[in-house]
Amino acid sequence: MKKIETFDLVIYEEAKRGKTVQQLTKDIQEKVVSLDAFPRKNRHCVEWYDKYSAKYTELKKKFEEQIETEQGVLRLLKDLDEQKQQALEKNFVRLSANFCDIFQRIVPTGWAELRLVKKDKAEESQISHPSQF
Repeated sequence: MKKIETFDLVIYEEAKRGKTVQQLTKDIQEKVVSLDAFPRKNRHCVEWYDKYSAKYTELKKKFEEQIETEQGVLRLLKDLDEQKQQALEKNFVRLSANFCDIFQRIVPTGWAELRLVKKDKAEESQISHPSQF
């Protein structure tokens, strides 16, 4: 009923400027009679509308907050995936160097290499071995 009360207050403020107390009393009585003409259910509908409008606004705000949170989590996951990929590549380079060094110690005339192969933009990597070729 906030909207109706606010609306009635505005009308009252505008109306009282140029009217006497008797005229205002008569106008108020007419308004009361016109409100009594409405069934009680209609007034409850207005109250329910206000109540559920407030709930809707609150839920909409929570929904928007959830969307923002979801977007933040997605950004975080993307950043973590990038960091994971960078760490994997960095560690793989060291692993490859160590593997090559150890292989040369075991087989003095031999040579070995580990390669990181990325498949078609899918950013998937695998460890390749010369026997796969």
